[in-house]
Amino acid sequence: DEAAFRALVRRHHMRLVRLATAFTGARARAEEAVQDAWVVVVTSLGNYSGEAPLGAWIAGIVANKARTRAARDGRVVSFADMARGVFKEMADFLG
Repeated sequence: DEAAFRALVRRHHMRLVRLATAFTGARARAEEAVQDAWVVVVTSLGNYSGEAPLGAWIAGIVANKARTRAARDGRVVSFADMARGVFKEMADFLG
């Protein structure tokens, strides 16, 4: 349902961008990763098992897309910097 998807995007988009930025280091690349992730969410929603909160499932997709984009762009993020950003944002989804 389109209205439900729009509500989902409104609820999670900015946190997902912050999460992706922890991997990519740049907001523009993070936005691209999140857009890629939303496509995966739409096409894979039937595979969502419901075992984890929906926001956490989406955040995992975003993290994978952002990590892939960062690697493709040759971005190297220190573990400490990435962990600070990722753990903070993931806590918002789980919390």
